[in-house]
Amino acid sequence: MRRLTSGPHAACLALWVAVSIGSCSRLPGDAAVAAAAPAEAPIRVPTEGLWLEARLEGPGSPVRFELGGLVVGSPYRIDVYDRFRKSERGEDASTKTSLTRPDWRSAEGYAGTHDGFYYSDDPGGIVFLAADDMVRASFETSKADGLGFFRLFVRPVDAAEYERRRRVETMSDGIVPTITSGTPGIAAIAPRYGLFLHGSSIVPAARDLHGAYAAGGDQIFLTAEAGRFIELPEVASTTSFVLNSPRRAEAPEVARRIAAASAILIDGGDQSRYVASWKDSAALEAMNEAARRGVPFGGNSAGLAVLGQFVYSAMHEHSLSAEEALGDPYNEWMTLEIQFLRLPGMEGVITESHFSERRREGRLIAFMARLLQDGAVARSRLLGVGVDENTCLVIDASGRALVYGPGSAWLFVAETSPARCVPGRPLEWPGRAVRAIELKGAEAGADYGLWKDARSLPPTHYYGVRDGLLDSSSP
Repeated sequence: MRRLTSGPHAACLALWVAVSIGSCSRLPGDAAVAAAAPAEAPIRVPTEGLWLEARLEGPGSPVRFELGGLVVGSPYRIDVYDRFRKSERGEDASTKTSLTRPDWRSAEGYAGTHDGFYYSDDPGGIVFLAADDMVRASFETSKADGLGFFRLFVRPVDAAEYERRRRVETMSDGIVPTITSGTPGIAAIAPRYGLFLHGSSIVPAARDLHGAYAAGGDQIFLTAEAGRFIELPEVASTTSFVLNSPRRAEAPEVARRIAAASAILIDGGDQSRYVASWKDSAALEAMNEAARRGVPFGGNSAGLAVLGQFVYSAMHEHSLSAEEALGDPYNEWMTLEIQFLRLPGMEGVITESHFSERRREGRLIAFMARLLQDGAVARSRLLGVGVDENTCLVIDASGRALVYGPGSAWLFVAETSPARCVPGRPLEWPGRAVRAIELKGAEAGADYGLWKDARSLPPTHYYGVRDGLLDSSSP
């Protein structure tokens, strides 16, 4: 096993080296690693496969491996283990991978599916045909919290596995950029319904449960950004559709594929692009048809924002702050959409992502006040849902609420109606106006009982608003 740390000379500098040959099915443990001299030659990949490990020390400071001994024209696979795909070693980095030829040029099949990189929140592995007897593999992070330890396993694969895992780029209906792995439509599948609300970044344990609910069928990944692709495990195929215009959202083949899916995951980014492109479209109706059929649904960040019955559509480029929302709940940036998706379990719900990190409590309360004032929903049915980063709220197949990850999911329940919610004036909603319930996450998932009863759980605290200023009180 070889270990490297990142830095400007990481391409050829092995700070200390040891070799460990493993199999794909079993990860090595913490066996003693012998020291060795720095290595200048490429790391030879044996037929049994090779484990490597390294540490990312800073954003923009990559670790690079030169992988040699490859058979030109033969297929290989790289599996990256980091915080999105952990082993018993507890990896904690957040990596993105790029492959190049020995002269640093790209080759067909080497380019990643997003910004030239392969992102590790997609667990499908990187498969490629060797263009030379050596490939350069570079691993880096752009996130300040993405530093740390990661591992990879490199091995040859057979032609059948390569064909099953490789990603093919096409144009559906002649207008929709599409990436596909696997072979869609092999058999009719009866999936299990569930909802997967990722606050930001795909949470591995929740992602794996989502894939299991697909029951070996076809996954659809919906995005507004070219090249994005996240593959759930245990699915027969994954297809990514770039639906970033009303014309593309009307493509008949795309709508047919969405309606026939066994799992659907909506990408992050900018929810205004989803609302502007999908509203009243064939694609949106196909999503609702899939939900009626019991297809498990998930969304990450902006994808989470559109899962509720009510949506903050963010139709202006301006990023609405809590202070602005509370200072005037009818300001021009308070764009709310009613009845976008129709997902069982999301009735009466409006969601927020990046919740605690971006201090969105006040914004969510302002959204709730507007919905009540406008008569969009009865107070007894309204529920605000906020999810922290690296955390996922799951409503599982049995209707239970589970929270995965290190953060929390938050439920906001209106105890009274706003005293003043009018254009041009600060919100007035005094006293114990909103009950806040914290659902703390756990790596293996914390169980909070039936989702339909979750709003009755004990409060963590209460919120009120006086003249546009948020205050809180103990239960």
